[in-house]
Amino acid sequence: MVSVATAGVRVRSIYNPARVGTSTGRSRRHQGATYVYVLYPSGEEEPVPVAELELAPSSEKRIEAFAAGRFSAPGAVARTLVSEKIRGQLTDVMYSMGAGHATFYPHQFKPVLAFLASAGGRILIADEVGLGKTIEALYIWRELQARVGARRLLVVCPAALRTKWQGELRERFALEGTIVGARDLLGLAREAASDPTRSFCAIAGIESIRSRRAEAEREARRSARAELGAFLLGHEAGAEFAPFDLVVVDVAHYMRNPDTANHQVGQMLAAAAGHLVLLTATPIQIGSENLFNLLRLIDPDRFVSFDSFESLRLANYAVTRALNAVRRTPCDEAAFRRALADMAASRFSAPTRLSVDGARRRPT
Repeated sequence: MVSVATAGVRVRSIYNPARVGTSTGRSRRHQGATYVYVLYPSGEEEPVPVAELELAPSSEKRIEAFAAGRFSAPGAVARTLVSEKIRGQLTDVMYSMGAGHATFYPHQFKPVLAFLASAGGRILIADEVGLGKTIEALYIWRELQARVGARRLLVVCPAALRTKWQGELRERFALEGTIVGARDLLGLAREAASDPTRSFCAIAGIESIRSRRAEAEREARRSARAELGAFLLGHEAGAEFAPFDLVVVDVAHYMRNPDTANHQVGQMLAAAAGHLVLLTATPIQIGSENLFNLLRLIDPDRFVSFDSFESLRLANYAVTRALNAVRRTPCDEAAFRRALADMAASRFSAPTRLSVDGARRRPT
């Protein structure tokens, strides 16, 4: 009969199932208890009480271990978390925590977590003035550095804000940002194209780099801005390389009008960026059509038409109203029911629709 004292069998601690070794078959008695010598993969050999050992299964599902009450010790959990953190796979762990000289405010990490959970690595941050959008964007940059080895950061903002960004980069995150114009930025992008290991942190005024797409498509040589536009059109971000690992656009509502050069340079920058962060403090005041135009910069494949965007916005508005109603003290039951009725009327509730009384009904 095979037991934990049989030489060559795999055994584990009943108190720490993650600690698996091989029984040597040798044993000894000590103070009335029998100990078996277990050899671990590290080469360490240790006497373990027989009463604390069990045969290690060849395979075990997590749900089976959970049902049997077998859990790893805290140290094993910590080691697993560290391993996953090194691999960069945990979207809810902040690798950049403590990476900057900024006061910790929990709300500043919500956009970072949303960014990490997004499929395309693109986000519009629309916090009120004074809530720290700059800090949020730089935490995202630090996360990308830690997770994917990001090397090239480009901040685009109105010219009046360039020195502010330069100061924030230096004082908060010890990053030296260089203020550049179109010619300088073109040179940096070309160097990166020839050497993907090239690193830089650049700050450009949108006024100094904007050009209309038509000029860029003609590859006009009359200005550095047109040359930069032509380069961006010819070097869209791919799986292997992007001219800019992250582009941060401050005061992004300047790009809300698709007929302007600002918007068109935004399109070109977005296409050349591995990741994109748009910052604005006035997303609602500018109107839903302008908000749609900003979201198209982030994900043109998803936000195809304004009509479909409006349908989605109105559907989400009903959900938000329902949540707000149940969060009130006391609960606003009438408002909740009205919101449910609007949700039930939306095509986005299919295939299971919500009735006003809360019951789930299949569509007819």
